[in-house]
Amino acid sequence: MGDGTAPGAGTAPSLDWFNPFAVSDPSGLVTGVILCLFIYWGWDSLISVNEETTERSRTPGRAVLISTIILLVLYCGASVAALGFGGIRLITSPHAISDVLSVLGPMSTGQVFGRVITLAIGLSALAALFTVAVSTPRSWLSMATYRALPAAVARVHRTHRTPHVATYWWAGISCATVVLLTLLSTDFIGLAVLAIGVMIAAYYAATAVAAIVYFAPDMRRNPGRLLVAGVLPGLGAVLMLIAFVASAIDMARPDYAGASILGIGTVFWIGIGALVLGVVVTIAVRPAFAAFFAKRTIPVGRYGDTDFVIADPVEPGSSEPHRVEPDLGAPTSLPAIREER
Repeated sequence: MGDGTAPGAGTAPSLDWFNPFAVSDPSGLVTGVILCLFIYWGWDSLISVNEETTERSRTPGRAVLISTIILLVLYCGASVAALGFGGIRLITSPHAISDVLSVLGPMSTGQVFGRVITLAIGLSALAALFTVAVSTPRSWLSMATYRALPAAVARVHRTHRTPHVATYWWAGISCATVVLLTLLSTDFIGLAVLAIGVMIAAYYAATAVAAIVYFAPDMRRNPGRLLVAGVLPGLGAVLMLIAFVASAIDMARPDYAGASILGIGTVFWIGIGALVLGVVVTIAVRPAFAAFFAKRTIPVGRYGDTDFVIADPVEPGSSEPHRVEPDLGAPTSLPAIREER
């Protein structure tokens, strides 16, 4: 494979493959970035379960860094191997483009190991589904705890100590959405997958900006944290915004993915439409969760300091905000989480 003599008209690997400035098609580069966001999506699930891990102030952070490096090595290795063995023409052919590894596996390793590769692909898809099943309900648990969702969503199972109510709601809504959209159009799911990347870029950028705003007081008191809590998130937000805008412009082309509505690419309508719908829903529910939007349930101060408080009293009728004990080994103080009896 290294000298380009592998069967299947493989392409000899080159360092230019890893140089973004060597790409002649900017549109292809943007598409690749958005695709990377999609395939990396779920890496942060390890942080979502920090309350359920040992040494939760250290283990989740280390696990995220290690998993990111492992994913980078695996993705780069698989990509180089696919191009080096099969070549661009083979992996972009109609019978291979939807599942490259299932096609190249038997060709490169034989039928027996090819089936093993196919099984591994299925297990990886199942694992990807589980990352969403783990992270989304726990995000909802956090939102409900801070009164950004109904209190019932914050219920935790008495035995398993997991947010089972949020998990049930996530499963039900996800299944109903997939079934409904599939009934509307058999092509919708495939187009939605293309649109997910631009939505991920948008919420990663929003998260980075929110982190800068939230930790700004801490950065003023501790300039040493400026790089980690300010510069790096800011750089990430800028890169995500660039990818978002460039991808949205590309998706708006009527010939993008071969489908369009009113002269604009269908993928654009799905991606940007979902984001606009989210903004509309947020504005609509604002009165129902006034305490959260007024920032009365959001902790203020620096984590670990004695002035780290929740502005809105936890106990009804209390005139003093709830003060948090500076214990880095414990989760941040939250309004009471309900246990299922």
